[in-house]
Parts: sequence; structure tokens; C-alpha cells
Amino acid sequence: MTNREPKVQRTFLLLLVGLATLLVACGRNTDVSGSEAAYITGTGLSPYERPVWSPDGSKLAFTEFGEIGLRDTHLVIYSLQDKHLTSLAFTAGYYRSISWSPDGSKLVVTRVKERGKGNDIQVVDLIAQQGKTIAVGESAIWSPNGQNIAIYSGPQITGDRGDFVIQIVQPNGTLVRTISLPITPTTQGATPVPMTVPSGEFYIPPWPSEDRFGGMDWSPDSQQIVLAIQHHPSGGKPIGELYVLDLSDDRFRPIVTSGDIYSPAWSPNGKTIAYLDGSTEAGLGGDLYLTDRAGACTMLLAAHLSAESLSWAPDSNQIVYEDGNTIFILDVKKKLASSATPNSSCP
Repeated sequence: MTNREPKVQRTFLLLLVGLATLLVACGRNTDVSGSEAAYITGTGLSPYERPVWSPDGSKLAFTEFGEIGLRDTHLVIYSLQDKHLTSLAFTAGYYRSISWSPDGSKLVVTRVKERGKGNDIQVVDLIAQQGKTIAVGESAIWSPNGQNIAIYSGPQITGDRGDFVIQIVQPNGTLVRTISLPITPTTQGATPVPMTVPSGEFYIPPWPSEDRFGGMDWSPDSQQIVLAIQHHPSGGKPIGELYVLDLSDDRFRPIVTSGDIYSPAWSPNGKTIAYLDGSTEAGLGGDLYLTDRAGACTMLLAAHLSAESLSWAPDSNQIVYEDGNTIFILDVKKKLASSATPNSSCP
């Protein structure tokens, strides 16, 4: 799912504020043109971010577009059938990730704090209309079997060295286990950088490592997690790795290597992992690829999407994504069945 979390996780928060301001001031052309127009549908939903498909396929959850530190946003539920938007008035803040519970009654979200350590991981109850903080972290996703939530955490905003980990917790926040990620922090004891914005002072944490976390998603059987990490070797070119974490032994298995991989999303049928690669000339986002769970067959599905997040429909036939704070839907089944599908490494 994604999440993408990607936009915030892959770049400095300061740069994101600048980009957000620029986009609002200048606007972006998000019209679909060329060969992709036959497979991509514009929903007309804007300005919104991080769309995530509900487990039953009837809704999308996303957040209003907002500049970090400048104003609060709300979570929004959109009914695909009657095209009705419901802004959740009891939610307010800036959100970095959204994930549905399997029964569709709750969301787990990451709510950015302007001060203090980490960000709140909150469970939002859509029926009771209330949210509860269960942990701190940078991103969170609900397991398809409903038993656990995976939380990614990095060094805290105070500049402490910290650890890059995935915590597996129960929905009430009870810690089940902690898994260290193959990321090595390189900065210790740095001082947070203050930045003045209209609403007051907003702290930008020091970047603790030259490595970047690019998002994660559960396998449909809840036994594995796919995650993206971009490594920055000293004096070398960035290397993006797509890993599969096997929860039976906590081993990380690299399946795809490229320049800038982010926003992995595992298809509900378990056959395919979608991800974005920003190492090509694709504007602010990246090209959309599909691979199998072993990384043996990789396919460029759509080029130059400038997408920032990916989420599969429950039937594994469509992907919803955000481009320039506008939400689009890509018909994967139709594209794969067409002669317009780009060449791949598949036999």
C-alpha cells in the first residue's frame, strides 16, 4: 500500500515545504496525454494526497493537500459509487501515511508533529469518529489478516542516532517484535534546524543517514513485507533496493536493484508488486514498474507518471495514484492486455 509515503520519506522536509508552495503558486498540468490516456482515468479529485483503496473496493481514503507547518488538513473518505466526499472533521493535522483495517472500519495513519520526538501513529475509528495514538513512527500499515500493524521508525527529531527499525505491534499498540533494517545511520548528535513559518516555528530534523526509506507494504498472506531503501555509498551513485522481508526469520531478500525505488505496493492477489522508480526523467515522481515476488520478472507498465503513491484495487486490476495532488486510476488489466505494454524481462 502505500503508501507513500515516499514523498516525505525520500526528501528533506524543508524541500517539501518549498515544493508544496511552488506547486500551489504555479500549478501543475496533470492532464493525461499520449499513449497512456487510454488506460488512465482522471477522477477530478483535487487537491488531495495519498489515496488508498478500501478493502471492499467501494471507497478511497486520502488526505487534503496541505503545506507542512502551515495549516491543518483532514482525512477524507470518497465513495466511488455515489462520488460523495466525506471530510472527517474530527481529524486535523498533516498526514504522512494512511492504511485501512481489513474490515474497513478503521484507518491507521501517521500524523506529523511539529515538535517533539517522532510522529503519532493513530488508529482512526470511522464508526466511533475518534482517533487514538498507539505509537510513534514515520509510517504505518495494517496487516491484511488484521492482527498486526507494521510501523517504520528512524532516528528521532532530536537528532539522536536512534535505529532504523520496523516494529510489529498489535492494533492497540502492544509491541510484538522489533526488526532492524539494513540502514546504517551516519550522523549522531546533530541539532534540529528551526524554520519560521506563518504558524510559528517548525523544526526540521537533521538527516541522520545517507540512506533513505521509500515505503513498505504487506503481502496478502501477512507473512512478508516488501520495502524500498535507497542506499548512498560514499563517493558512489545511489542504489535503490526493493527488499522482501520474511517474517518467519526476519531476513531481507533483495529482489530488484535500481536508482531510486519507492512506494512499493503488493497486489491483493499476491502475484505482483508495483513500485515507482524515480531514476529516470519523470519529473517529481517516477515510472511505474511491476515485478513478481522473486524479482525475476520486471515490467515497465507506465512511463513518466510523476506519481507519488500507489494503491491497488482489491481485484488487482487497477491502481490509484496521486499526481500533482490530483487522483488518477490506472487500468492495469487493460494495459497488460494491450499491445502498448512496454517490453519487459518476463519470458
